[in-house]
Parts: sequence; C-alpha cells; structure tokens
Amino acid sequence: MAIFKKSSHQRASDESSGTKKLFIGLLIVLLAGSILGGSWFLGKLGPQQVDYRDIDFSADVPEAVKALQRESIELEAQFEEILAMREAQPEDILLLKEALDKQKEYLAALSGVDSDGYKRQANLEERYQNLAAESLRLESMELEFQAEALAADEDYENARAKYREAFKQQQYLNEKFPLSGAY
Repeated sequence: MAIFKKSSHQRASDESSGTKKLFIGLLIVLLAGSILGGSWFLGKLGPQQVDYRDIDFSADVPEAVKALQRESIELEAQFEEILAMREAQPEDILLLKEALDKQKEYLAALSGVDSDGYKRQANLEERYQNLAAESLRLESMELEFQAEALAADEDYENARAKYREAFKQQQYLNEKFPLSGAY
C-alpha cells in the first residue's frame, strides 16, 4: 500500500483548491442552464394565436349616454344664443357649467374613447373658466389700481393692505380657475 506524504508546499490565501474551482465551474453552468430554461419556459407562456373571428368590434353607445352628449350640446347652444343677444351674466355662465358637467358625465359613462368628446370637454372647461374668472379678475385689477393710487399719494399702509387683498384675490383665481386667461 502506498503512503502519500503531505506536500510541504503551503497554499497561499489567494490560491484556490481544485475542488473549489470545480464547484464554481458547476455553479456557472447551472446558472446558465437555469437562465436558458427559464427563457424557454417564459417563451411558452408568451403570445398565443388569436382568433379574430371571435372579437366583437361593435362600439354601440347606449342611448342614455348619447342623450347626455345631446343635452350638453343643447345647453351650449342655448348659451351661444344668449351671447348673440347680450353679454353673458353669471346665471348664463351656469348654462355653460351645466353643459361641461353633462360632457364629463358622457365621457365617464362611455366605454370607449371619444377623442372629439375630450377635445370638446377641454374647450368647454377653458371657456367656462375664462368667463367665470372674468369678474374676479376685474376686481383684482381694480384693487391693484387703488393700491397704486394710494402708493402715489404716499399712503403706504393702506396701499399695502390693498396690494395684499389684490394678491389674495389673484391667488384665489389661480387656484380655482387655472385654465383661464386670468391666471
């Protein structure tokens, strides 16, 4: 029987044994195999054949939903008639607000997408905000003019109070009517 002598050569700490190299090599092969196997499995779960004969392309809009849009258009037409006769009053602007609300209800009830409906809603929203903010904008500007007149007369305390009031009014406008021209 052969007796093996231990080698007198001591391994340095940065040298690795053959077993460790074999283990690392097997680990790399297993990792590569699992990545390839997982990719194959996910590929089998991916897109399948689609039978286009079974797809329902009908975009029938219920009559109740169409009625909401018709009401919105009628309310806007009433508002347009009022504008043709005279300048809009606050109660007239409520017609436009109601038309906007009906348009929002219509789009919320719609199962699909109506790009023209969304454009109309954006137009109504901007128009409503411009008209609703106009009187508040004029009040804010009047407060500024009063403050400037007071400052010109060297009444700085009252001018500062008017400027603060105008600032609060403008801040309210900016928050409540961000789409208006009074921003």
